[in-house]
Amino acid sequence: MNRKLLLALTTSLLLFGFVLPFFYVDRNRTIVNASQSYPVHNFDTNLNYSSIQEAIDAPETQNGDRIIVQSGIYYENVGVSKRIALIGENMNTTVIDGNGDTVVSLESNGSRIKGFTIRNGHVGILLNPWTQDHIISDNVITGNEYGISGHYDVTNVSIERNSVISNNVTGINMLFSNSVICDNLISDNGKGEFVEFSSGIQISVGVNSEVVYCLNNRVSGNTIMDNRIGIWAIRYSEENLLLHNNFVGNEKQISATSMTWNNNVTENYWSDYDGADKDEDGIGDIPYTINNIIQDNNPLMGMFHSYNISLGYRVKVVSNSTINQFRYQNRTIEMIVHNMTIDQTYGFCRLSIPHSLIPPPYTVKINDSPVFYNTIFQNVTLTTIYFTFEHSAVTIIVIPEFPSLVLKSVFFIAALLAAEYGKVRTRNHQKGEM
Repeated sequence: MNRKLLLALTTSLLLFGFVLPFFYVDRNRTIVNASQSYPVHNFDTNLNYSSIQEAIDAPETQNGDRIIVQSGIYYENVGVSKRIALIGENMNTTVIDGNGDTVVSLESNGSRIKGFTIRNGHVGILLNPWTQDHIISDNVITGNEYGISGHYDVTNVSIERNSVISNNVTGINMLFSNSVICDNLISDNGKGEFVEFSSGIQISVGVNSEVVYCLNNRVSGNTIMDNRIGIWAIRYSEENLLLHNNFVGNEKQISATSMTWNNNVTENYWSDYDGADKDEDGIGDIPYTINNIIQDNNPLMGMFHSYNISLGYRVKVVSNSTINQFRYQNRTIEMIVHNMTIDQTYGFCRLSIPHSLIPPPYTVKINDSPVFYNTIFQNVTLTTIYFTFEHSAVTIIVIPEFPSLVLKSVFFIAALLAAEYGKVRTRNHQKGEM
């Protein structure tokens, strides 16, 4: 046989053997350990099933249906072949165990998976090639080789509020575009056998390195901690935004070179940043340097937090303190904080407050005593303030400035009295004419 042909066949077989585990899902292996015989419920058809795959494959299940899964352990390899929402009862007690194969494969556009522990798979959640519009939220993805992996031109994916922890190779293999990865905990990944391929988030392309697959993604609000590498850019990626992430205690925060990186990195927290903040705005005075080409010009001096208020607004907090409690009620923000480190002597907070929640100006109190704050940014919808305090366990209160409320009340009451007085005079005048 021609040596070139033999080499080509051998290479193809090796490549096929490597790729096949990503895309093959054995749907016949099903063992369910739940409290009921039919623990899977189609909310829209009101039918019950003995396994997740049975519910998906049922002819009655149509695009747009919601499959509700009761707490239990489901030893399945799930292929989601319809545009449905797969919803677990509780993310900590509704478990899908893949037994070493792909646990959940999203094979159709517009899939949604929420509320599960996804464990013990080659890939925890696989986004199949050329699919789009997936939502992966509020899951625990742990104990897999790859936590979440997208391949070959996957677009418009939302990965939010997941705990992606202790996956052997990579937490999230980010081979997709026009997507959002936000508010996730990505921790303790990449510490398995394949050290050279290991990271919390991996930004990479496919077989053809001349084609850029990882484009226009937003990576924001994530805590990326204790991974072998926080983010690893293997090959070319373009126009991705890394904003408001916390890089904490990774063996290497970011691994990339100028040849693999053309992205915007700004306003992230880096646990190994050693710069100062002399102008007291919560942003370091000098850039955080990743290498001689890549840097964060606006490194945060404390960890970033974002609190989604029920009204749909977010209060954003940067602080060098541990925030034990955050609460918003009746135009009042209350936070309980304490030292992040034993030898910490002072704390600071940088708060961005939507005016729809609390209109400026503000009164800021530390343990019921008013403190001075600086307004470091303000526009028609938002005000950002900065204040410091001596450290211990403290309670922080932010409310509208009290005198302004009193004046508004006085003006309102005065207007009512004036209107009533006018009515009385008019009635008296009319009586006099009679």
